[in-house]
Amino acid sequence: MVVVACVLAFSPLSSAFGFWAEFFDGSASGNAVYEDMVIRPEAIYDAETGKTIVVYQGFGMHPCIAAYDQATGIWEGPFQVGTNPLNEDAHGGPSLIIDSAGYIHVFYGAHLGSMLQARSTRPHDISAWDDLGPITAEWASGETTVSGAIPATYPQPFLGLDNRIRLFYRSSENDATNGNWYSVVSTDGVGVWESREAALKGTRGLEGWYANFAQGADGDIHTGFLSLAFTDSQTDYFLRTNVYYMRRDVVSGTWFNAIGESVPSTMTKGTLDVACRVYDSGSQFVNQVVIRDSADGPCILFVCGTDDPTPAYTWKFMRWSAVENTWTTPVDIVETDHFFDAGTFQVLPDGTVEAFLTTGGYPDENATLAETFIAARGGDIVRFTSANGGASFKRRETLKASPGPWARYNDPQIVDGYDGGPRVFFSEWNNDFTNYVHKVYLWGRNGFAQREFTPVGVRLAGNARVGTAVEVSKEAYPSGSNAVVIASRDNFPDALCGAPLAHALRAPVLLTSPRSLEASVTEEIRRLWGSKRTYGTMKAVVLGGEGAVSASTYRQLESLLGRANVKRLGGSSRYETSVKIQQELALVRGTPKTVVVASGMNFPDALAMSPIAARKNMPILLTDTATLTTATADALASIGASSTIIVGGYGAVSEAVEESVAALVPDARPLRLQGTDRWETARVVADYALANGFSLERFVVCTGMDYPDALTGGVLASRFNAALLLTEPWQLSPDTAAILSRRPSTLKWYVIGGDAAVARSVANEIISYLAK
Repeated sequence: MVVVACVLAFSPLSSAFGFWAEFFDGSASGNAVYEDMVIRPEAIYDAETGKTIVVYQGFGMHPCIAAYDQATGIWEGPFQVGTNPLNEDAHGGPSLIIDSAGYIHVFYGAHLGSMLQARSTRPHDISAWDDLGPITAEWASGETTVSGAIPATYPQPFLGLDNRIRLFYRSSENDATNGNWYSVVSTDGVGVWESREAALKGTRGLEGWYANFAQGADGDIHTGFLSLAFTDSQTDYFLRTNVYYMRRDVVSGTWFNAIGESVPSTMTKGTLDVACRVYDSGSQFVNQVVIRDSADGPCILFVCGTDDPTPAYTWKFMRWSAVENTWTTPVDIVETDHFFDAGTFQVLPDGTVEAFLTTGGYPDENATLAETFIAARGGDIVRFTSANGGASFKRRETLKASPGPWARYNDPQIVDGYDGGPRVFFSEWNNDFTNYVHKVYLWGRNGFAQREFTPVGVRLAGNARVGTAVEVSKEAYPSGSNAVVIASRDNFPDALCGAPLAHALRAPVLLTSPRSLEASVTEEIRRLWGSKRTYGTMKAVVLGGEGAVSASTYRQLESLLGRANVKRLGGSSRYETSVKIQQELALVRGTPKTVVVASGMNFPDALAMSPIAARKNMPILLTDTATLTTATADALASIGASSTIIVGGYGAVSEAVEESVAALVPDARPLRLQGTDRWETARVVADYALANGFSLERFVVCTGMDYPDALTGGVLASRFNAALLLTEPWQLSPDTAAILSRRPSTLKWYVIGGDAAVARSVANEIISYLAK
């Protein structure tokens, strides 16, 4: 039996005061809710208890479940249902069904592998779970039929009129590019599933299908699906075309097309193009096909368009016309900007069609060059309705709007069995699935199903600065990482500019002795890599020359990760090193719009700027106080940025340097972020970050008297979109107190380092501000 509460936060620094939020979980995966097209349902109304039950990928990518009581407005959970073996692959998202005895079944954790199942220990109770292991059935392995765990992806379960669960899934039994769909049935989910049937078949390795299934009131199963050209789609995810329709008769088990003809058993694309295609997309692409039945016949929603020459997609709706015995011409609902913007809909009892669509939004500011094609995925969640059977739609309201390039939303799912309460379930979206700071929402006509949260404080401290960096790494990358940045524990200049590069690589910064790689660092590298080995090699980037990190330490890294996977970024001076880091950053993130210039003679200003510089792709270049160093001047002249930010007052970066910077980047005068001392400068920088997408939902507190904690804490802050606040070790600096006096709605906050770095009395002062 599994009885695990999903960990939202933990802390000895917590206090009993709270705030109400629109979301009910703020520590979920960046792909918490999946696309309705292939994994559903993820939200069900349980009429027996009056609760809306939702499942999603929570912390650690594990399947989590929560329930909202419509009468009391109280949330239960979230609870962890099981352990997802896919710690980076979002395709293992969960779906759920309630069987005839009231037991809740959750299916999860499969992408080309075994699909896992858990069942509630008691009917209608989400608090305890029995692990039923992989779903087993008879299935084909090459030319042989075997009995065992089914290789599957995309669970879509239904409770039939015979009170048996029928589970549809996409199979991978022949090879990694097989897009066949099957179904199996079970009464209680225990033991071997039975009656395996083919739903869709393609030509092995050449063609397959993405399918959405829906059950009608008469028990028939309807499916809307699209075609996938496997050979080309291995390098182009957009090669999905056409819309098709079939119906499985509940009595005979036979699949029919819309006009009642039985579907040929071969089910090749050529055959289905003739028998079942209801929309020919031509040279355009199709995605997010969702089907629902209605009293007047089946309806299909989908997005269609092209990326050539620029992304242009349109949400479309079509339905079967029994009067004309044909499908209606697709109606345009709204334009959107990405192929993977998801949507869902339902036909209400009065015939109103209600659609919830992702549209618009801002491209992800954290996207690497390799992720440019998915940077615009997600946006606003908008409700549309049609009162004339889908002939036209009206835009009603925006449930949640993308506020800027730091946040977007996606994957709305209808609550099955909707009964006037919460209606749609969706989550904050991020292409970085293993960054567990994302929010999950449940919305109804009365607004969001809100939840109360209590701010949680966590001190991350280890054995001296090296151990603290390891603890920060564990918090920032609990599921591991494919990269790590190594910096000196004893010398700040070379490490000062490393945060933007670390953030771009989705890597922690680990500190080490100049002479050798410390044992705790080696252990942490192994932990980071251990969960990622199936996704390729791990890389290490060493900041600074051999004076900062010795040749022997470098050789240790080569021995650990392989010679080809270790790279040193070091120049003859701290200034040249900052340029080399900028050049490496450009290879990952591209040409920056803005460059930060900071003093290379001291650390506070550059470190205060590091989180927002990291998220906004702003390289940090160092300079001498009096004159702009040659290496930095040459870099500014060649980077191609259109603006600059100088951090620190004229005592840190002189007016002469400012004029030199202005001459090299003439499009705009440098913006100077400065205060009378390091504490005020840090506040000014924090205010700048807060005005540009950062928030105090999470924040990081570090000493401003030394660099190591702020270096690693800045990387944590950038990953969590959290403000970095500097303080004196023995008292909360007045400038930091001024920020906290705004009474932020904080989920979690961090103190980096032990009591000597930030005293307990300072943590208590922070608590007192959050309690006001």
